[in-house]
Amino acid sequence: MRSLTVCGVTFEADVKLAGRIAVWPHATGLDVAAIAFLWQRIAADVGGVHVPLAASALLAATVWGIYLLDRVWDVRRAKTPLPALRHRLAAKHPKLWTITGVAALGASAAFAPSVLSSGGLVASMAVAVLCAEYYAGRIRWGERWPEPMRAAVLAGIFTAGCLAVPLAVAPTSAALLGVGLSLLLVLSANALECMRAEAGPRGRRTGNAFLGPAVGSGILIAIVLRMPDVLMAAGALVLVHQFGPRRTPDTHAAMADAALLMPLLFRL
Repeated sequence: MRSLTVCGVTFEADVKLAGRIAVWPHATGLDVAAIAFLWQRIAADVGGVHVPLAASALLAATVWGIYLLDRVWDVRRAKTPLPALRHRLAAKHPKLWTITGVAALGASAAFAPSVLSSGGLVASMAVAVLCAEYYAGRIRWGERWPEPMRAAVLAGIFTAGCLAVPLAVAPTSAALLGVGLSLLLVLSANALECMRAEAGPRGRRTGNAFLGPAVGSGILIAIVLRMPDVLMAAGALVLVHQFGPRRTPDTHAAMADAALLMPLLFRL
């Protein structure tokens, strides 16, 4: 298919990306769910704590459901059709995205009490409150948040979600706190760079002003704590954001998410 018509508007640019395998997981939110699953497993491994696989599966389902509903919300609030492939799919299948998102969140909520410990359940509920506060802020202030602040908040919520259950088991673990801080720095830089890449040719590059110090700090923490997973992901992100194809934001974002999944190479 060479074109896609949504709400009477035909999109020609980036439609060829649909044929690229790496873009579809990003467009459907599955790669972000996989990132959450992987990094919770990494955090548990580094911190030396036991986190059931089912708990990580619930986290992945929760993240997936939130992302699907978030994209439908973006489409409905937008005054003009959004060009990103993930939004075009949400605009074309709003009912499917909504039903799937609600089902994923509902399944997570239903199984959480039987999978998580009491401490893990409380920690997860606290993260859910943070997520709700974020969306309340978006309703109140719209898109007027400065990009760095929005990127930091998103990265903070995602990091908290990945570390909530492990930290509930070992709240004073220096290794877990190190993973969390390095992941927060790397994800903040990644989120901001993806926002600006999606802005198109007019989007501003942060360059060394933000990407360098943030990722560099994350790498330093990873070196001190001997975390090759973080080193690999951070290095891959730098390559993507400095040399990636910014003219095709869907591919750029998909490559950035693939970089965050690079630690799988250590674990296969």
